[in-house]
Amino acid sequence: MDEMEKMMKQLNNFVKKHGEEYDSVEEAIDAFMKLSNEASAKGATFTAGELTDAEKAIEELEKLEFATSEREYAAILERALKLDPDNLEARLYQLNPESLEFIHEIKKLEAFGKTVMQKHGLDDEESIGNYWGIVETRAYMRVKALYAEELQKRRMFTAAAREYEDMLRLSVGDNMGARYILMGVYCQLEQLEKAKELYQRYPETSAQMLLPLILLSLKYDDELSAKRYYKDLQKENKSCKKVFGRREFDVESMFDAAEASDYLADSEEELYIAISNVMADFAVVLDMYYYEWLKKNLIKPTASRKGIQKKK
Repeated sequence: MDEMEKMMKQLNNFVKKHGEEYDSVEEAIDAFMKLSNEASAKGATFTAGELTDAEKAIEELEKLEFATSEREYAAILERALKLDPDNLEARLYQLNPESLEFIHEIKKLEAFGKTVMQKHGLDDEESIGNYWGIVETRAYMRVKALYAEELQKRRMFTAAAREYEDMLRLSVGDNMGARYILMGVYCQLEQLEKAKELYQRYPETSAQMLLPLILLSLKYDDELSAKRYYKDLQKENKSCKKVFGRREFDVESMFDAAEASDYLADSEEELYIAISNVMADFAVVLDMYYYEWLKKNLIKPTASRKGIQKKK
């Protein structure tokens, strides 16, 4: 849990415990921010009363980065889970990503997380659709994202699509970017109608939305639609010529972009990330067909008529 999530959790607790002491929620928030800033100025952390066991468990997990041995690491997780058996992050840290059973353990944890959400009343109409806006649901969303990623790694695309679709149901605002990965999955499944529906829900002309639609249109032998989507992409992202105008595709730049922690919107890096989302299709086709098509259909610059004079 990062600092912002911790502060949001403290704010929620403060409003629950002291909200009735103020005329409005806004006043309670202002009071919390004032107290928090005063504590921060003194090098301390403001807490809304005595810590709950769940909050103590979170504090235990913050010690993980300082653990000097596997034994100490395991002991921290054990203490955290003793304080809060529902702590999904602690349970996640107990799993071994190198194990052959990892995907099965993640699946169990995702199912357990669902029961935790129900237990805490976070499966109601008010919560569903707004999961990322609720601090208590974020660990569950991270577990779902990891499970979907593991499914995708194993080319279990139909199951992965279900997970990403469920993530969008739970968090309509999609702060985690599940829609972009889902677009790539639809491309590999050749589910054009679902991809179009997703684009209607999130009508943004970003590379990660449009590139899969271009490839899908070509898969359906619909060059007209592919050209229309590509025209929109080139208008939005001026780096198309740099990426698709090379003699050969720059694989190294794609891997660098995919491994980077962040990127600028409408940039060269975003184009490479969009390609990485559909790499299984993009690279394995005969003669790099899709890359060559994108190169061939780059919009040609129009010649300027400035300075051209008519012959007398």
